[in-house]
Amino acid sequence: MQLRPYQALAVAAVEDHFATFGSDLPPVVVLPTGGGKTPVIASLCRNWVREGKRVLVLAHVRELLQQAVDKLHAVDPTLHVGVCCAGLGRKQTRTPIVVASVQTACKKTAGFGPFDRVIIDESHRVCSTDGTQYASLLNSQRQLNPSMQILGLTATPFRLDSGPICGPDQIFGAVCFEVGVRQLIDDGFLSPLVTRVGDASVDTSGIRVNAGEFVQREAQAAMGRDDRVRAACAEIVSASAGRRGVLIFCTGVEHAQKVVAELRDRHHVECGLVTGAMAGGARDRVIGRFRKGELRFMANVGVLTTGFDVPHVDLVALLRPTMSPGLYSQMTGRGFRLAPAKRNCLVLDFGGNIARHGPVDAVWADLPRHLDGDAPSKVCPDCGERVAAGYRRCPACGYEFVFLGNVHDDKPGDGSIVSDVDGPLLPDQYVVQDVKYQWYLPRDRGDGRKRRPCLKVSYCCDGDREFREWVCFEQPAKSFARQAAVQWWALRTHLPVPATASDAVAIARDGLLRAPARVTVRWEAGSQFPRITNPLFARTPVLAAGGAQ
Repeated sequence: MQLRPYQALAVAAVEDHFATFGSDLPPVVVLPTGGGKTPVIASLCRNWVREGKRVLVLAHVRELLQQAVDKLHAVDPTLHVGVCCAGLGRKQTRTPIVVASVQTACKKTAGFGPFDRVIIDESHRVCSTDGTQYASLLNSQRQLNPSMQILGLTATPFRLDSGPICGPDQIFGAVCFEVGVRQLIDDGFLSPLVTRVGDASVDTSGIRVNAGEFVQREAQAAMGRDDRVRAACAEIVSASAGRRGVLIFCTGVEHAQKVVAELRDRHHVECGLVTGAMAGGARDRVIGRFRKGELRFMANVGVLTTGFDVPHVDLVALLRPTMSPGLYSQMTGRGFRLAPAKRNCLVLDFGGNIARHGPVDAVWADLPRHLDGDAPSKVCPDCGERVAAGYRRCPACGYEFVFLGNVHDDKPGDGSIVSDVDGPLLPDQYVVQDVKYQWYLPRDRGDGRKRRPCLKVSYCCDGDREFREWVCFEQPAKSFARQAAVQWWALRTHLPVPATASDAVAIARDGLLRAPARVTVRWEAGSQFPRITNPLFARTPVLAAGGAQ
């Protein structure tokens, strides 16, 4: 199985991080939904088993576990993979690679034996609080092997209750690799997302927020009003003409049942329904019909946000509001995967989510500011009370905050689902006025390492801000730094990748590199310099598409 270029970069970044930090700074790989985390996991497992290491792969849903097993066998059919998951009826604990559900693994800790590496898929679900399933399992495994190394993979590296998952008091220490949605769309690896503009809205400011999320009972009551269900279903049916797979996210079971009945009785459309309360077999049968194309519409309540891989989904309807940027990203991400004859995926947002969170490739741009572990919040300008970001009124003094998005629209909301160079400036995003290129030799750190010249890039941005990054063309060919330099270069020119920093400077100063119009600047705890991510170009070169998803 051939990895895509960015997947190979992710593998190299993980290997380089472990070689540098050992078990001291557990890394996270950030790949968008649909970007293919499982091939990265499978490739790393194969490499580590060949080195004599033992690996545990953890996930929270059986669909993710089955995907991991399938990809591992695709990477190397000779790998001996055990599965430990009550939902799959298997409890194998002594193989070189064990793929396990965290729920079952917590009950079988003593039977596993020690592991050298632990990979956690959907690592944004991991909470550092003692006593949680992940924390308890990891602590038990560290007692068996104190030098055990941990890797996380996620599309959304933050939690609604505590902010970024990387930090001094978290299980994970740093993001070692990240690639953006916009870049993968431009490079042909993800399907474009588009949105439908609507103008009619209903103010539902009475819905309360608890623990940073809308109160589910009240949100369902608002979304489930007969007139709103009728209007939303009519809009979905109208927009679905010519589309193959319509996935609808509902606020609750009663709301979903109303949607299914409305589509059936008024529009003569058969719509499947899956909920968390359904037995696994019944749920699998409905999903199987949708996967085969026997059902074109499917509604769900909170069960198809992770581990659901149906590439032909080309319409996603958000009939639920959420304060969670992670959930927002997971829902819209169901439409990212590529499929034959699929031009794009239409996102119909009836919950004000795009207005609330912004473009899906930038929803967490402001969260690294919360390095003290606070959940996303805001301060009341009248009384100074710090409250959850979703509050419409300050609970202390009653101040009315400026509203950034409707909780419910009868028609889909306005807004761009993916950031654009011509769109509004996003948090932590800067307009680039000029780019400077210099030859740079790192200082001697006295550790005996060979100093290699690199290309120093300075982005002169609006507001007299300057941000720098270093591009390492002269590092070994298989190193992460060199591969990252290759990708950096491919985004800016079709010329051959230079072998030296001097050659890169010469080409850059000849004006042959495309400069980004905007860059996103992200700061991490313990880092002296920011990371420059998600460069936006007026026109981005396209890398050769292909390879495994």
